[in-house]
Amino acid sequence: MNNLLKSVTEKLSGQLNGLGLDKDQGEESVKIGVDTFKDKVTELISGGKMDKLKGLFSGDSADVVESVKNNFSNNLQSKAGVSEGIAGKLKEIVPPMIMEFVNDKTGSDFDLSKISSLLGMDSGIMDRVTDSVGGGLGDSVKGKLSSVGSLFGK
Repeated sequence: MNNLLKSVTEKLSGQLNGLGLDKDQGEESVKIGVDTFKDKVTELISGGKMDKLKGLFSGDSADVVESVKNNFSNNLQSKAGVSEGIAGKLKEIVPPMIMEFVNDKTGSDFDLSKISSLLGMDSGIMDRVTDSVGGGLGDSVKGKLSSVGSLFGK
C-alpha cells in the first residue's frame, strides 16, 4: 500500500497543492481514498457482488464508482476536516487516480489477490470470497485468486 500512497500522492501533488493542501494533508487525503476503496471492496465481497466489484475497477459500474466518490468526500470532511468544497473537488481527482494505479498494476485481468495486495488489505479477504461465493466454488475461486499472490510475495 505504501507504493500506492506514494505514487498517487506524487502524481497529484500539484493538484493537491493547488487546492491549498500541504504535503501532510495531501498524503492523508490519499490514505483516506485508499481506505474508502478498501471499505467498498469489503462491502461488495461481503454482499456477494463480484460483478459490481469488477465494475468498480473497470469503470463499468458507474453507481459503485459514484458511491466511492461520495463516501470519500464524506470521509474527508469527517476524518480530515476538509471543507465540503475542497472534498467535492478531491472526489473527482483522488478516486480515479487510485483506480488508474490499480488498473495499471493489474492489467486487463480482474485479479482480486493483486487488488487486495495493492490496497494493503488483509489476507482474510480470500476467506470472505469463499464465504461470499460459497462452498466448493468459493474454494475454487479462492485458489485461483490466491495463486497470483506469489507475484507480490504473498
